[in-house]
Amino acid sequence: MSLTLIITFIALLGSLYVFCPSSAELPWFEHPAKPDGSLSFLVVGDWGRRGAYNQTKVAHQMGIVGEKLKIDFIISTGDNFYDDGLTGVDDVAFFESFVNIYTAPSLAKQWYNVLGNHDYRGDVEAQLSPVLRDIDSRWLCLRSFIVNAEIAEFIFVDTTPFVDKYFTDPEDHVYDWSGIQPRKSYLANLLKDVDSALKESTAKWKIVVGHHTIKSSGHHGNTHELNLQLLPILQENEVDLYINGHDHCLERISSTESGIQFLTSGGGSKAWKGDIDWWNPKEDKFYYDGQAILTISTSVKRFDMISFRPSILPETDQTVFKLQLLILEILIAIKRDFGGIDVVERDSGEIVADDGLRFEFLWCFRLVRSVGELQVLPINMGMQIPFKKLMLLHIIFIACLRLSAAELQRFEHRLKHDGSLSFLVVGDWGRRGSYNQSLVAYQMGLIGEKLEIDFVISTGDNFYEDGLTGEDDPAFLDSFTSIYTAPSLQKQWYNVLGNHDYRGDVEAQLSPVLTRKDSRWLCSRSFILDAEIAEFVFVDTTPFVDEYFEDPGDSTYDWRGVYRRKEYLSDLLKDVDGALKNSKAKWKIVVGHHTIKSAGHHGVTKELLLRLLPILEENNVDMYVNGHDHCLQHISSNGIEFLTSGGGSKAWRGDRNWWSPEELKLYYDGQGFMSVKMTRSEAVVLFYDVHGNILHKWSIPKEPLKAA
Repeated sequence: MSLTLIITFIALLGSLYVFCPSSAELPWFEHPAKPDGSLSFLVVGDWGRRGAYNQTKVAHQMGIVGEKLKIDFIISTGDNFYDDGLTGVDDVAFFESFVNIYTAPSLAKQWYNVLGNHDYRGDVEAQLSPVLRDIDSRWLCLRSFIVNAEIAEFIFVDTTPFVDKYFTDPEDHVYDWSGIQPRKSYLANLLKDVDSALKESTAKWKIVVGHHTIKSSGHHGNTHELNLQLLPILQENEVDLYINGHDHCLERISSTESGIQFLTSGGGSKAWKGDIDWWNPKEDKFYYDGQAILTISTSVKRFDMISFRPSILPETDQTVFKLQLLILEILIAIKRDFGGIDVVERDSGEIVADDGLRFEFLWCFRLVRSVGELQVLPINMGMQIPFKKLMLLHIIFIACLRLSAAELQRFEHRLKHDGSLSFLVVGDWGRRGSYNQSLVAYQMGLIGEKLEIDFVISTGDNFYEDGLTGEDDPAFLDSFTSIYTAPSLQKQWYNVLGNHDYRGDVEAQLSPVLTRKDSRWLCSRSFILDAEIAEFVFVDTTPFVDEYFEDPGDSTYDWRGVYRRKEYLSDLLKDVDGALKNSKAKWKIVVGHHTIKSAGHHGVTKELLLRLLPILEENNVDMYVNGHDHCLQHISSNGIEFLTSGGGSKAWRGDRNWWSPEELKLYYDGQGFMSVKMTRSEAVVLFYDVHGNILHKWSIPKEPLKAA
């Protein structure tokens, strides 16, 4: 390379940074810390999809969090442009996936980018070209390089060439390996450079960044080649963090062997819901299978963080989850060359030793929405800890749903022109047409046409006996699409999960794949349906029931997504309470699978009676609609109408318990369904048997609100 070219290269890449010589062979950039000595940055990976798959939403929140933290720079963990990198330096994808997406003022900082495997499927030299930096001065992408940020040194490593399968079994993909041949020499030199850079580093924090995982419980899992070749170097050189993308999730694994924190930030756009493998819970500290970003700061004590995941609706109609409140903040402060010490808690809540220095301790912070209260939960109190160096690190992840005033996903359904709303309710149905499911469906079609229904509610146990086996299970077609064929039933179906659904692949029912197969299908764990005059809060009741966890019998339940059960239920109850308190609708209706009050086979669900019912009573809920008991039933108690519609197929004849006749308005132990028609002033509930006969009619008046 001529002297002129070298000078040009430095001018293009180092206008704000110093390109310094090093005994290692990696390019070196300097990035000063803030005047107070702190450093803050965002990490996002696997993002470049022209704004699709919530990339734009993630970018928006990055801007907000970036401004709040006053970030110094952004790290991209690769797979910058899907599906096959850039076609050249003039590829419009650079504008459509980067320049025009990350437009917030706080994101107008340096972006340090590594290459991912998808980037290698295009013109890899295009991303490395100074031409892109001329187009957008934020862009800095090299194969491998060093960023010295005073207190921290970052080694960016080109991990894609390590992976054998891209060479031996590339399938239909063509990779651009220009610049890394011969491969064996390229990798040997790179490993030497990384090892040398880490050995020579005097920074407080040693951080290595690559695209591929080293340790992960996600879809890709461990990268075998990096475990054999790169990990020993990280361990030998006492690296603090390894940051990567590749798996489309957020994850933190804390190695019990080396103390390295393995942080995955690959949620920049498309996420892989439910694609998680088992990992030792002593190491796997956090896993979130949605879109989000990771932030790291050396000084910030607390902040809110927002993340996104797609709903089960088609992309054009997506409602986005805001995940904003739950913060997992890890405080690590380590004294160099100290073997171990007993730590104690002072009244201030600070962990101190006799010499007044802070030492390693784990706190879990929970920010409570309504009052902004901060709860502090200490973990591992009084343990003896080996220490190497003194510093404070905060790694913040989010894990709590928030949308507007409530924390549940919200859908809207418009009224008819006359201001009325009509719908059917059916539960416990999915039996491929047997046990009179087809006959019930036929009568639903007739009543649906007569009432001109707006939608259908399913109260769960959608597929017997053990849910779906996966997204391609023919039971979806055999028990739903091919059964409810009447024109009047070609409306939106709002579905909750039942206990039998949890016995299969529960994520399959939540998957957008089913919605693409049949656009009527909408199933989520818990959500809100705003129908103007009525607000429906759908509640995932199965995780409340102790029996499924303590004595499941021969059944195996799929608890993915609710495995931190205590926290999951606590959050859900707060979300339901918040949604009901904030509702301005004339009618408040809660839908769940399990009974609260019932004279049927299952009877009262004691866990809901103790935990959910007080919230319904406090918030003046009008109706609680459920399935679970295979019957039709109406209990009126304390101003709430408890309506069971669980007769969609198999019924339990004669399986009834005593209930006060003052409250029990209907009990029918056969197949059938329910309809509701409501206006601002009245709701009319009807129950039908398998022949379409009306079994019970109940009119509920709604007094108009008095003017203040």
